[in-house]
Amino acid sequence: MKSKLIPGESLAAIDPQVVAYIERVGDDNEFPFTDKFLAIKNEVGRVYRVLIADGVGEAIEADQFLVGLGCVEEPTNRYNSLFQAPQSGV
Repeated sequence: MKSKLIPGESLAAIDPQVVAYIERVGDDNEFPFTDKFLAIKNEVGRVYRVLIADGVGEAIEADQFLVGLGCVEEPTNRYNSLFQAPQSGV
């Protein structure tokens, strides 16, 4: 899994947990799959980070992780998944 921060956007309160998750999952797939893009909005409703999952399986696991943090999935046509961070953080 890879990640890109959007320049100039504030980090969400859950970002330390997101970073720890990315580091735990790693990016060492020998046979890469099709990238899936998961965007995370900060508390003010702006996308601040995009996760790049390696395939559907990794994307589903990331979806479940974000929901477990209290993120709410929102409709999107731009990304494979879009999540709003919880207002109070975790």
